[in-house]
Amino acid sequence: MLYAGAVNYADAAQLVFAHPASEGRDGLILPTHTLLGLAIELGFKAVYLHSGGDPKELKKPAVRHNLIALRDLCSGLGFQSSLPQIGQIASAIGPNYAAHEYRYMRPNSKLTFVDGNAAVPVVQKFVDEVAQQVGLPVRPD
Repeated sequence: MLYAGAVNYADAAQLVFAHPASEGRDGLILPTHTLLGLAIELGFKAVYLHSGGDPKELKKPAVRHNLIALRDLCSGLGFQSSLPQIGQIASAIGPNYAAHEYRYMRPNSKLTFVDGNAAVPVVQKFVDEVAQQVGLPVRPD
């Protein structure tokens, strides 16, 4: 189910970002980044559990929504994405995502953004990479 969630969030990010009505609506970057973060988070969690990781580890506050910690857990079990941009995206949006700042903006928050034109297709490819890692077929184009 984690993989299915990752696919759906990645697809939703693409739909929101690419929709013609999104043009010029800068505020949509907030839900887009939330969706990208969810896709990456669930993708790493799917890989981690499929690779024999301890489910209790994912419940730790320092890990739960921490994209970098999740990436590192997967790396410790032998998985490293072939897409270097995933690490860059996770590093860029990870702190804001883990603090839920794309959902709950606080006064004086400093949000970090990535270019959706570049990030959305990379996250889509990452989800396909996750499918292969967990033994599922890659989605058709």
